[in-house]
Amino acid sequence: MTGSCSRFLAILLLVSTITVTTVTTLFIPKKVITPIDKCCIDAEHITGVEGSNITLRCGSLNIAHDPATVPPFVIYWERKDEPHRPIFIHYEDYPSHIDDAFAERLFRAPDSEGVASIVITSLRPADAGWYKCYIRYLNRPPDHEKPNATWIHLDVYPQPELLHFHVAPPTVVYVRLGSSQVLSCDARGTEAPEVWWTRNGSTLLSTTTGQRHHIGSQGTELILTHIRREDLGRYTCHANNSEATIQTMTFLREAQPARITKPPQDTRIAELTKLEWPCGAMGEPGNLTWSWLKNGIPIRAFEWTGRTVVDTLGTLTINPVQASDAGEYECTVTNGIGGKKARVKATLNVEFPARVPTAPTLQYLPKGLLGIIHCPAEANPPVDHVLWTKDGESMNPYVYPQKYIQHNNGSLTVRDTAETDRGYYRCKPYNRLGSGGISPLIHVRVVKAPDFVQEPKSIYRVIEGDTLEVPCVSDSRGWRAKWWKEDSLETTLMRTPHNVSNDTDKAANQSGDWLVKDEGVIRIENVTLDNDGEIYICSIESPFGDKTVRIRLKVGPREPFQMITEVRGAPGGGEILLAHPSHNISDLAISRYQYVTWVRIDDEEHEDGEWTPLTLYPGHEKSFEFYGLDSGRRYRILLQAISPQENGKVYEKEYQVQTTADRGKPQDHGFEPPLAQALTSTAGKITRSADTGLTLWRHNALMQNFFQKLNQKIDDLLLKTRKQQTTN
Repeated sequence: MTGSCSRFLAILLLVSTITVTTVTTLFIPKKVITPIDKCCIDAEHITGVEGSNITLRCGSLNIAHDPATVPPFVIYWERKDEPHRPIFIHYEDYPSHIDDAFAERLFRAPDSEGVASIVITSLRPADAGWYKCYIRYLNRPPDHEKPNATWIHLDVYPQPELLHFHVAPPTVVYVRLGSSQVLSCDARGTEAPEVWWTRNGSTLLSTTTGQRHHIGSQGTELILTHIRREDLGRYTCHANNSEATIQTMTFLREAQPARITKPPQDTRIAELTKLEWPCGAMGEPGNLTWSWLKNGIPIRAFEWTGRTVVDTLGTLTINPVQASDAGEYECTVTNGIGGKKARVKATLNVEFPARVPTAPTLQYLPKGLLGIIHCPAEANPPVDHVLWTKDGESMNPYVYPQKYIQHNNGSLTVRDTAETDRGYYRCKPYNRLGSGGISPLIHVRVVKAPDFVQEPKSIYRVIEGDTLEVPCVSDSRGWRAKWWKEDSLETTLMRTPHNVSNDTDKAANQSGDWLVKDEGVIRIENVTLDNDGEIYICSIESPFGDKTVRIRLKVGPREPFQMITEVRGAPGGGEILLAHPSHNISDLAISRYQYVTWVRIDDEEHEDGEWTPLTLYPGHEKSFEFYGLDSGRRYRILLQAISPQENGKVYEKEYQVQTTADRGKPQDHGFEPPLAQALTSTAGKITRSADTGLTLWRHNALMQNFFQKLNQKIDDLLLKTRKQQTTN
């Protein structure tokens, strides 16, 4: 191997001594021969195209007749601009040497092209230039050889470029009237082409297109501004050179937002059938995109896999339709023009026979109260009637309306429930389409429902600054009472704190704030006028029935009642104690109000009974007395203060009294003592109206005339007000 390498190096040294040169040139435009050295006059000139293959032939060596007679030789190729850097060396039976610039592109040509010829593939512009080929015979001394070098000049030309559009406008361009648009068109070829525009067959020139349109970038751009309807149409870009003429067209059309042409209609359809809801639409451009929503939610958000399809024309298909598919649907369409989507809504009404999908298998009725056996039916159209069975026997609740109330939802209300109402029930609802089947077996038990230990009253009258406590306690430890506060917007649960002491109550409450104790008592401290009209709800909820009561607060100002220090019972009646003048009660404050008193027995039987006028008689120096009540009974005294300056607005305060032994009717005191005996030392009179129970406490002589004129009006107003209060 070492000997072979030495021999090959020797060959290279021999080749380097070659000095004979021959030159050939390929094709050069216009037959102009590039000036060369004297040695290259006979050079061959050849021409190649970039990217093609070309053969460079070397001398006239031919070994085809008798290769055995040809002495060993070396083929050597180089470029004139790099004479000492061979690009190809070949010696038989040895790998050829190829320059890196020609790697994978230079090969020895077939013997038919000449033993020393080479082929260059994928021609590059850098391949152009002079090439020289040597043939060196190894059995001849260098000084006895004749020059056998061959010169070749290679020209490489780029690929011929046919005329074509390098940039072309779209086939259709959509524009909004008043907007601007640029149409670009650029053509290329071996010979630079000329580009121009026509509109609907008429040539557009840069000097005649007007101020709104102009041609720029050497004809490659047509700029349209403030587009009008007459600007719409066919625009053609033309390009030509000596080789060809080409053109491309684009249509300028007015862009129009999507519009729905075939909206879906409200549909009534039977369950388990197929629904096809079209939503045909048009728009320019016609790249329409549809979306369907149910009750405002995209249908893709529902688990309808395999049942719902929206095709390329916007038609919604649901197969099979289910009852849960009912609702309001919305089809929206857009093509990106205008910013807003076209919308249309339609309602899907799914009809199916009445059925009971599920029902509580164990239910309770409150003994002695009104209860409900729940048999929740679903139906469309609504339920017509329901057939019931109890303990396997048919029963007809419609025959006993005083006992049963049949509801459209399938449930049955039972009045005054008793032990005989317990048992096993089934219901079977029907509608216009029939029945979807009977309900599961319902086991009904009759139990005692929880109740209040002491039921709160419906109205509580409080004076500002007072503290109110309302009990609401369940008689069953298993079901605690809950308090709720109601306003115009919602009902809010009032949470119950645990282990609340009286000291904590006071510390936790601010003016008008509430606190619920563990035992269910609600406490409102320092009541304010803002609490007037508030509604509180106390409820006991249990599976056996609910018990609920609503109470309303009526809060009055303290001023009308500040002269009253106490209302207490007496034998067969009671007395109202007044404040002593030393308490500095304002004379003007007292004189602003007219007063009337009412009485009612204070027990559950008379909770909603009528109030009866109560006549007051002058008592001692600081009191009024009342009589005619039952002995040993609890009463509620209602004192109303009417403010003429506020258009007869009424303020109220209640008092509780317990009468003792009867003492009969009082003696006649003349009924017109000086007011000083009752209130202050200022002169005045007390006037009574026994038929309405009105007692006018007149104070301040300057206002006596005013009160006299108002007497009749106030009497009428009080009667009207009393009726309204009783109604509320």
